[in-house]
Amino acid sequence: MKILIFDPFVQLTEEREASASGAVEKAKKLTHKAERLEAEFKDQITTIKVAALKEKNQKLERVKDEARTIISKAEDNAERELLKARSDINADMSRLKLNLLSEKESLVNAVVTNLESKVWEN
Repeated sequence: MKILIFDPFVQLTEEREASASGAVEKAKKLTHKAERLEAEFKDQITTIKVAALKEKNQKLERVKDEARTIISKAEDNAERELLKARSDINADMSRLKLNLLSEKESLVNAVVTNLESKVWEN
C-alpha cells in the first residue's frame, strides 16, 4: 500500500512543492528584473531631462549672445549717427557765424554810408 498510494502521493507532493518553489524563485527573479529595469528607465529619463535642460540653456545663452551683439551694433550705429549729427550741426553753426559776420560787415557799411550821407546833407 505504501508503494501504491503513499509513495506516489509523496512524490506528487514533492514535485508540486518543487514546482511551487521554482515558481516563487522565478517570481522573485522577475520582480528583481522589473525593479532593475524600472531603475534604469528612471535613470534614462533623468539623463534625457538633464540633456534637454543643458541644450535649452545653451540655446538661451546663444540667443542672449546674439541679442548682446545686436544691441552693441545698434549702440555703435547710434553713436556714429550722433557724432555725425553733432559734426553737421557744428559745421552749420560755423557757416552761419561766417554768414552773420559777413552780413554784419555789410550792415555796418550800409549804416555808415547812410549816416555819412545824412551828415553831408546837413
